[in-house]
Amino acid sequence: MATTTRTMGQQQQQRLQQRNLPAVPVDDDAEVEENLASAATTASLVVTPGDDDVSSSPQQQLHPLSLSSVIAALRAYVHSPDFYELSGWVAFALVTCVPVFLADSRPRERPIPYQALYPDPLPNATNSSATPEAALYVRNLNYDTEFTTETVSNAVLGVVGQVVPFVLQFAMSWRWGRLGDCHRTLCAYLVSFAISASTTGVIKLYVGYLRPYFYQACQPNDTYQECTSSDTDSTLEVRKSFLSGHASLSFGGLMLLTLYVHNRFGIPSVVAEYYERIEHALGGDGSSTRFRIVPVVDDVLTNGKRRRDALRRLVSVLALLPLAVATFVAASRIVDNKHHPADVVAGAVLGGSVSVYVNGLWFR
Repeated sequence: MATTTRTMGQQQQQRLQQRNLPAVPVDDDAEVEENLASAATTASLVVTPGDDDVSSSPQQQLHPLSLSSVIAALRAYVHSPDFYELSGWVAFALVTCVPVFLADSRPRERPIPYQALYPDPLPNATNSSATPEAALYVRNLNYDTEFTTETVSNAVLGVVGQVVPFVLQFAMSWRWGRLGDCHRTLCAYLVSFAISASTTGVIKLYVGYLRPYFYQACQPNDTYQECTSSDTDSTLEVRKSFLSGHASLSFGGLMLLTLYVHNRFGIPSVVAEYYERIEHALGGDGSSTRFRIVPVVDDVLTNGKRRRDALRRLVSVLALLPLAVATFVAASRIVDNKHHPADVVAGAVLGGSVSVYVNGLWFR
């Protein structure tokens, strides 16, 4: 029996050395038997993704969606440290967003773009053709487009770009997510919106870039020195082209949903799921006995991934659908002549970057 056990231990040791993993000690027969028994016990406790029993995982819990369970969860949440963290981020959002949107701030007023063409001879100090009335004014075609209606209004943007992804992610966190995912979802969406919205508003006011339909809203006078439109709000709004708020907010919300679905249910979830379940089976983090479970981890990852990788890859690809919606919202601003292409690209980069950063803060 000792010879058989030692042979098995040597085979495991060679296998782990080939994969650059720590080897199981084989100097003592009793220790080898204990290690193999521990590994076998761990293997029996490991739950593969194909099994129905998921109760062994401390992270993934199925919450029944009922009124009593919701009320109980809310009561527990209000008295937890997570609620104080959320309250702090609510205050952060108010401090960053309220001054930008409620302050009576005017965007930078760029001069009206035009080109004056004078008849021959060239004007000079004594030539009457130098008067403004004698000039032929040519408009810049970049700002001479026509705006009729919006494909995606501000209300639709709020629903599609922020509310819908938040509700979907919160529902998935409640039903299939790991412990604490609901709280992380609340904080992530709140902080992402606050940073994206406030940054977008400040940049719009500081840059004061003209929208493609500037001439239509401004209605400049004959000498192109000032706007004659009586709609003051429209005249100010037409100077807030860079960067696109629709692009930054849509990518800010929908990117979070894409990252969550991909990381929690796509390919990245495979390795994390197995390690969590094995560590839970050991009754802790498994740090003191990790060398015992290496063979089990190796077997489970090799066999389990072959069965589940196809489905996980499909989920990761489908997770790109929210980004497709965000891309449509951003592209519609160019079609509607509300923004220049550079405005949309900059907004998408801002919203997407903020979402990736915030997602890393709460969903590591």
